[in-house]
Amino acid sequence: GKKDLAVFGLPLGDAAKHTLYRFPAALGEPRAALWAGEEFGGVVVERGVVWFNGQEGKFLPLLLTQPPVVGAVAGDDHSFWFVVPHSKQAAKSVLVSLGMPLEDVEGYQSSFTSNQPLRAVRIDASGLSK
Repeated sequence: GKKDLAVFGLPLGDAAKHTLYRFPAALGEPRAALWAGEEFGGVVVERGVVWFNGQEGKFLPLLLTQPPVVGAVAGDDHSFWFVVPHSKQAAKSVLVSLGMPLEDVEGYQSSFTSNQPLRAVRIDASGLSK
């Protein structure tokens, strides 16, 4: 029948509660998952990365970050790394680091808890642009 995708958040610890979210079909098939910082997880899709926040035992979807073209992405304990085209030299790319935690996390979380659509922001050589 119908194929549904889900994101399952399973925090560690005896009192931890799991969380299950239906993954929006419009975002396409998940390709990978990553962690960046201590509290942020990302699901990599063709259009970018859908971010989740695991802060305070909650696992909430935050936003979709969209680079101008599909490229390499990675996360580590401090940053999210991505590759974007060089703004002045078309044959070159730039490696950019986006520090964690993400700016305006509270605003993104309040959008989700108010039943507003998942926000999409563009990634460029200077970071996130709304």
